[in-house]
Amino acid sequence: MGATAHESATTAYNVYVHARRTVDAPRESGIVATQTSPRLRQTAMTHWNTPEDTLRQEIAMTDARLIAEFGYDYATAKQKAARSLLGKQRIDRNRLPGNDEIEAEVLEYQALFQADTQPARLAQLRRICADFMQRMAHFQPLVYGALVNGTASEHSGIHLLAFSDDPKETDYWLLNEGLRFEPVHVGDVNGEPVDAVQFAWRGEDFSLASLTPHKRRGLLRPTADG
Repeated sequence: MGATAHESATTAYNVYVHARRTVDAPRESGIVATQTSPRLRQTAMTHWNTPEDTLRQEIAMTDARLIAEFGYDYATAKQKAARSLLGKQRIDRNRLPGNDEIEAEVLEYQALFQADTQPARLAQLRRICADFMQRMAHFQPLVYGALVNGTASEHSGIHLLAFSDDPKETDYWLLNEGLRFEPVHVGDVNGEPVDAVQFAWRGEDFSLASLTPHKRRGLLRPTADG
């Protein structure tokens, strides 16, 4: 009897994990090098150097699969990955992988297992995002999240920030555009909790948060890798 699609995917993933435990060759392949920034490639290549890193690496790889295949956010993926590997055993937060490490693993997972679909989906979302940002250009919008770091997939939404002295102004604009929305919490932006609204446009899920204009400059500061 032939293997099911789920069994085949599971076998492929197990082979991937085994290879990563024994040799770091996939990280040196051209597949990943064309899709990750220098900072993330350095993160991927230097963080798993000691036996003590084995659990941290396994959690990061499990995180990557949960995010890429099921669309979990990073915090939820960490919790589920730790629980699946350790059961009820508690783990020090310092032993959990950082978001940069997880992001690097997601990029690598997508390059290995979703190379035939993820790049096209990322490009599609970026086109739709650019069209919407042009419509609301007077709010000087910024996009953040998976569309920026390149990990966006079929599960991803589009996350935007708009800037106005009156946070309700963006709500009024959305209503004038005929877009129905509802409140949602989108986590932290630059370390600050942010509330937003969510809505659909051209069949895609959007979240839009409104911040005061003086906060925009801080969000545009260059990162360590430019």
